[in-house]
Amino acid sequence: IKSSIIQAWKDYFVVLKTELQAGHFSMDNAENNTSMMDQLTDLLNEREPPLEFVAKDRRIMCFAHIINLCVQDVISGFTAADVADDLTRAWHDDTEEKDKYIEAVRGNPLALARYTIRAIQWSVLQDYENILKVPHKVQQRMSAEARPTLSCAVPSFELFMTAWEKMQQENRRLVPFIEVGLIKARRYYNRMDNTKVYIISMFVDPFLRFHWIKMHWAQDWVVRAEESVITLMKEYRRLKVPEDAITQSSSQFDSLDVLAQQFNICDMALGGPRPTEQQSVREEYQLYIDGGYVPETTDPLKFWEVNRMRFPTLFAIAMDYLPIQASSVPCKRVFSSSAETDTKKRNQIGPILMEALQMLKYHLKQEQLDFMVNWTVSPESLVEDEPEEP
Repeated sequence: IKSSIIQAWKDYFVVLKTELQAGHFSMDNAENNTSMMDQLTDLLNEREPPLEFVAKDRRIMCFAHIINLCVQDVISGFTAADVADDLTRAWHDDTEEKDKYIEAVRGNPLALARYTIRAIQWSVLQDYENILKVPHKVQQRMSAEARPTLSCAVPSFELFMTAWEKMQQENRRLVPFIEVGLIKARRYYNRMDNTKVYIISMFVDPFLRFHWIKMHWAQDWVVRAEESVITLMKEYRRLKVPEDAITQSSSQFDSLDVLAQQFNICDMALGGPRPTEQQSVREEYQLYIDGGYVPETTDPLKFWEVNRMRFPTLFAIAMDYLPIQASSVPCKRVFSSSAETDTKKRNQIGPILMEALQMLKYHLKQEQLDFMVNWTVSPESLVEDEPEEP
């Protein structure tokens, strides 16, 4: 069975090689997932010719899991053995309030929260709550979407880290607690910086494009990001964009030239040599970058459905990168839901029936199917009209 699975993976990536290796894996940061990606890299690169599979560029770190790891470090920071020493270094003023606060932290008010606690212990719990509100709000923002896309991962993570850094500046006694979470957050953020898929996903989001990158990143990083996108566009133009799509996108200019020739008015013809491949790619890139404002509520798929002929190369890229998920939580929900269906008492369910039941459960949950339409009785119709009084 193991050899069959490995062979299936190899065959799958042979197909992906012809499709520009458009395969990414959204998974949590467990160590066994890292080992799996390393093993997969070795298997695919041993082929002849090698597939040049790079695990770092193909693995998407689950956003929810990263936030959870940072929060766990903060929680551990409140109960660490040396937390009092860290507080002493962060809180320079020697006051009675400082001594009481350190004593309250040492008493672990988290464990005493169910009992009657003193005011200073309650103050520690309020600080604890304020720190955790930040990741909670960011997590709620990302989890509000049924399919959280990757384009919002980097901006959301930057907002999350900046909010914690601002809390450190405003309240020095929170520094040791927040810093342990920020250390892990920065490590994962650096991994995002070094993965091209995050940049490309933001770029093909019509609301973001390069606006966020240009506002918050250094100029040399912006230049590198632009060159990465241009290189990818050239690759897609060569391998995935049909020639008729490019011709059709410029058919308006051809028709004007034809009219000018028919009327023998050559000085009004656009004429001239057609742009080279590189110029054409850069023109398409610049036209997209210089486009007008797109509201945040705009469905990216609707945008690309309308503009697929205007940006044929970017449309092909968007179709490969927009579906990438920022979190593995929706997938885990599907597995949890299937476990509720495929119980021990229903172990004879076949694959076709299992698929039908799962789809039915999903649509019912989304209220896309309503078997009681036109069958329900309105409350008004249940009220009997009483005869009028004489």
